[in-house]
Amino acid sequence: MPGERARPRLPDALVRRVHRAELDQLRSALRMAGLRMLNDGRWRVVVDDGYEAGSLIQIDSLQNKAGDYLPDAVASLTTGEGLVSLQTARQILEASSSRPQVTPPATPLQEIQEALLMELDPMRGLALISERYEGELRLFRIRATEMLYARDAFWRSATESVEAGTSWGDLLRRQELPPTDIAIGHIHPSRYVCGPLVARHQPLAAVFTTARFAAIAAVPNEGGFLRQGQWGVWPSGGAPSLARDATSVYRTRYRTVPSRLASGLLASLAKGADHLMSRLSSPAFWIREDREIDVLERNIAWSSLQFGLECLEEIGADWEPSRLVWTGFRALTILQGLWAVPDRWAPSLTDLLTPQFIRNHAIELMPPGPIRDIESDYVDNYEEELRRSSRNLSEAIRDLVQVRNLVHGAGVDRRASREKRLAALRSHSDTSLQLTADIARLWWTAVLLNPGQLAPPGPERWIQGR
Repeated sequence: MPGERARPRLPDALVRRVHRAELDQLRSALRMAGLRMLNDGRWRVVVDDGYEAGSLIQIDSLQNKAGDYLPDAVASLTTGEGLVSLQTARQILEASSSRPQVTPPATPLQEIQEALLMELDPMRGLALISERYEGELRLFRIRATEMLYARDAFWRSATESVEAGTSWGDLLRRQELPPTDIAIGHIHPSRYVCGPLVARHQPLAAVFTTARFAAIAAVPNEGGFLRQGQWGVWPSGGAPSLARDATSVYRTRYRTVPSRLASGLLASLAKGADHLMSRLSSPAFWIREDREIDVLERNIAWSSLQFGLECLEEIGADWEPSRLVWTGFRALTILQGLWAVPDRWAPSLTDLLTPQFIRNHAIELMPPGPIRDIESDYVDNYEEELRRSSRNLSEAIRDLVQVRNLVHGAGVDRRASREKRLAALRSHSDTSLQLTADIARLWWTAVLLNPGQLAPPGPERWIQGR
């Protein structure tokens, strides 16, 4: 935690006209969030002294070492934040198919998801997992704690106070919190943990949602899940698929995914996500020059995190090469925006797509062992693919940025003609650009594994120089 600087003040409007009884309720609500109010004459100073590692995002095993389900753990799946609506259930079921617009025979994973959504008792879905996979998977519940939900409520209240002048007393008299908004709330514990596991050529997890909104991650003891082959059309017209050779671009030094890699990475991501949530939810990291909590900057970072990790969910759900490339560009652009701070150096999209920059600032932050080895091999493959389109690596990267600009229309060099940008697009027609999505996933994995170095500590930049 920051030192003495970490004593921000609450917005004036939030504590305006708050009576003694209401003040006690406010202090009680803050205690649930691990926050404490100090009396500066107006009870406006708030400090964070309740966070401990693992107090915001947790993973609980649903099985013992023998693979049998633990009754208490299974029973916890029947409690949650209400029931899944029919519309939400339909969206979840569609997302469980990599090609929602096609109606193939239901896969085992889709059957399991349907069983978990359609019945309040999760045992039928869990029994299907045991029947289909016969001890090959380990199951974990991923959940947000009451402290994180309480912190979410705090930021919603602070946001309404800043935007509408609403006091805590007004909120209590209304007996409701402000409505949840993407920039303020929406807690998705599985999104913060599992994105890097599912947004892969060979996914290391399958994520299920129960009828009570409980999130379950199923990870293989050995290997990973396999995708059905999909081939898209290169949008420059008539050229081959983006996936020139879907196997060679994913070759690594390992013939198979090492045993327990998925469960180990899941645990590391959960630990990192918990730390990341602490930085995004603690007022100590969001302080303006006038010492008041910086609601705007915090909400920008929070919503950007949601959008970026949502891209990984999309990549995992729809592994179609001609689409996932653009989703990868979007995920990288969001990350670029997070690091863009006025009057300070921040990495450009060109930097984020440069192999050596990726090695220096993402690969080096990953834990030594198989996961770093595999991601490093992907970067090597990515560099090799770039060199196919140009003898000069720098030119290939600049052309790749122009490919993004051609479609998204962002960051366009006005001096470059559209014909030149289209030529850059065609220059990559023999290149497997789907690895761009893997580069995006790799960067976001580094953020989740190392929030202390890459997560937002307020309006300061995340990467300390080149």
